[in-house]
Order: sequence, then C-alpha cells, then structure tokens
Amino acid sequence: MLRIFSAVTVCTILATQMPSKALSSTATLGQRLFQFLQALQVGDVLYTTKASYPQRQSRVDCVMRTKTVSDNTVARLCMQTNINSRRLPPFPMKLSYRRTSNGDVVTEGLSSGPRNTLTIHYVDQTCVVYSVKELKPLTSSKKACGIWSLKSC
Repeated sequence: MLRIFSAVTVCTILATQMPSKALSSTATLGQRLFQFLQALQVGDVLYTTKASYPQRQSRVDCVMRTKTVSDNTVARLCMQTNINSRRLPPFPMKLSYRRTSNGDVVTEGLSSGPRNTLTIHYVDQTCVVYSVKELKPLTSSKKACGIWSLKSC
C-alpha cells in the first residue's frame, strides 16, 4: 500500500513540474484529457496503473478502460476491473466522462450509481494523473488519486 501511495505522490509531484508539450499548451487540463481521449482509437485501452483508493472494499489490481466513443465534451469507455479477491470476479461497467465549466474537473458517471468528480492534474501522450473527490484514500493521504496509462498493469 505504501508503494501505491509513493508512486502516486511522485507522479503527481513530477506532473505539476513538467507541463505536457504533446497537447495544446493553452488548453485546460480537462480539455487536454478530452484531446487525449479523442486521439485514442476505438478499442484502445487505458489502464489504471496506480490508485490510492479501494474498489468494493478491496484494492484494485487492474482497471482497463476501453474507448468506445469520444468528442470534445463527452467520452464513453467500457471499464473492466480486476480486484485482488478470489471471491469477486472481474466485472464490466459503462462509464461516461463529461467536461465541466471548471477547466480541470470532469465528471465520471457509472452505468448505474453515483457520479464521481475527477480533478485532472496532468495529461501527456501516455499518462493521466487525477484525483477523485468522492472516494476515500487507502492511506492517510488527503486525496484519493490514480494514474491512467497506455501501458498495461
């Protein structure tokens, strides 16, 4: 668990110090996220490589999000979650992401259930660093956060 917290902390610190040159430099982080998602092909997969929050009372081992559709304001992805519990099988969910009027914030809506508010901290060609307002972190950190990557878990 300490490794997860450390990786997220280091990536977040680096992300705030290294602006992405790959995407529009005048765009907000929310706009950059949607540029990133639009650049993906349908069927491309994003992986949650690190996360500091639990899913269903267990640590997430791997979350794969497969792009289905995206435009400037809405993106839809199919999420497949693998959890480190033999009792809980992987399960798919349909997610939609929407830009908000706050440039660095997007909402994440599950196919059923509440919406999460994601604050985007960094976006480049292969990585997204975010925090989730509604989720409680696994560690004593102040924010539940994670990293999406084009590289597998």
